[in-house]
Amino acid sequence: MSSPSNFSLIPPSYVDNSVIISVLIIFQIPSIICALFVLYQFIIKRELYEQLHNYAVFVLLVCSTLVITTELPISLNYLIKSIVYPQIPGFCLFWGFWYFTTTDTLIVFMAWTSVQRHLFIFNPNVFRTKRGRLIYHYIPSSICLLYIPFMIIIFMFINPCNNTFNYMQFLCGYPCFFQQTSVVTFHLIVNLCVPTSFTIIAILSDVN
Repeated sequence: MSSPSNFSLIPPSYVDNSVIISVLIIFQIPSIICALFVLYQFIIKRELYEQLHNYAVFVLLVCSTLVITTELPISLNYLIKSIVYPQIPGFCLFWGFWYFTTTDTLIVFMAWTSVQRHLFIFNPNVFRTKRGRLIYHYIPSSICLLYIPFMIIIFMFINPCNNTFNYMQFLCGYPCFFQQTSVVTFHLIVNLCVPTSFTIIAILSDVN
C-alpha cells in the first residue's frame, strides 16, 4: 500500500499532458462564460440573492469561479511547461494554500448545501424565524467557509514541518504535511471523505 506522501491529485505521467491540457481548456472556457453570466444575473436581480435557498448556489458559484479563473490557470501553466514558474518558495506556499483552500472548501460547502437542501424540502419551518435562520443557515454556512482556510493555515504554516520544494512536480511536490501520516489521514478523512459521504447520503435521502 502506498504511503500518503505518494498520493497524487494529477494523473500519472503516462497520460499525455497535451490530452489533459486540451480537456481542461475545452471545459474551462465555457465554464467561465457560464459562471460570469449567472453571477451577472445575481447582480442585476437582487431578489435571486436575497432568497435564502439561492444563497448556497451563489456561494458555490463564486467558489467555482475562483477555482477556474485563479487556480486552474496555475495548474495549466505547470502542465504546459512541465515546470513550476516562478520558482520561489513563496509561490509554492501560495499555490498549495490556494489549491487546497478552494477545492476543499467546495467539497465541504457542497456537503452542507446538500444537508440544507434536505431541510428546505422536509423541514422548511426551521427557517421561518431569525433564530432558525441563524442556527440552521448563517452559522453553519460561515463555519463551512472558514473551516478549510483555517485548517490549511494550520497544516501549512503552523504545523512544525519543513517544506522541500521540487519545481518539477505538481504543487512543487506537495506541502510537507503530506509526509505526516496522522495529519494527511485526518485531512483525507475529515475534509474529503466525510463531506463527500454527507453529500451522497443527503442526495439519496432526497430521492427516496
